[in-house]
Formats: sequence, C-alpha cells, structure tokens
Amino acid sequence: MTGFKSFSRSRRREAASAVPGFKVVKDLGDGVLRSITAPMESELVYAVGVVTTPRDRSGPMCVFAEAVRALQFVSANEGLPQITGEPLEVHHFRIFHCQYRPSRHQSVWGPSAKQPGRTIRMSLDSLPDGAALADEVTLTEEVKPR
Repeated sequence: MTGFKSFSRSRRREAASAVPGFKVVKDLGDGVLRSITAPMESELVYAVGVVTTPRDRSGPMCVFAEAVRALQFVSANEGLPQITGEPLEVHHFRIFHCQYRPSRHQSVWGPSAKQPGRTIRMSLDSLPDGAALADEVTLTEEVKPR
C-alpha cells in the first residue's frame, strides 16, 4: 500500500540514560558482593562490569548519587547487625563507583522489622539521606580510601 506510513501499535519505552553514582554492597569475607538489606530470597549478587537488575518483588535498587552520602551511610552502619529476615550478621561494607539507570518507582521492597523474613513496600522517606532508586546498576570500580 503506497501513501501509508507504517507504525507499531506497541509503544517503545525510551531507556533512561545511565548516570554515575555509588553503590554500597556487603562482603561477608568471601569476596561475593551482595545487596545489603534484602532477605535471602531476594538478595542480589553484584560483580564489576555486570549489569544487575532486581528480582521479582524486590527493587528498585538503592544507590547514592554522591560519595559523601555513601560514606555517611557506611560510617553510621559499619559493624552493626542488620535485620534482614535471616540471622543477624555483622556486615562489612564496600563502596563502588557505578553507573545506574534511574527508576521511576517511588518506593522499594525491603525487610519488615515487625515480621522477620517478610518483605514490605518502603517509602522513600525510610531510605538513607541521599539515596536514589535504580532499575539497573553496573559496578565500575571500588572506591579506595585515600
């Protein structure tokens, strides 16, 4: 048919550009980089250079837009046990430069303090200062202390 423009009925979602940020992960001494507060069933494993996305009924992921906010979070929480729906454990945090795709979501799935082992929707108000939400995170290199 001439004179007609072809078009697709499905809308293409424009991918948000990746932006630089900082991701705090935990390392329990085995070198595996894990998400911090997720219960075991939704825990994510990160690796440098690998795009990480949240599992079902989890996410978006939290990152920090500024290094100072990531450092403040680590300083306030290093060595403290976290309630993650699993036995309490002492976390060792590591901070990485990352590229992340900002999320349109305004809440995250997180551990319930009242019902260990369960996840609940948490508002942005319950997140650390300076936290940003991401649908994809790629660690690029570890932040080294000066």
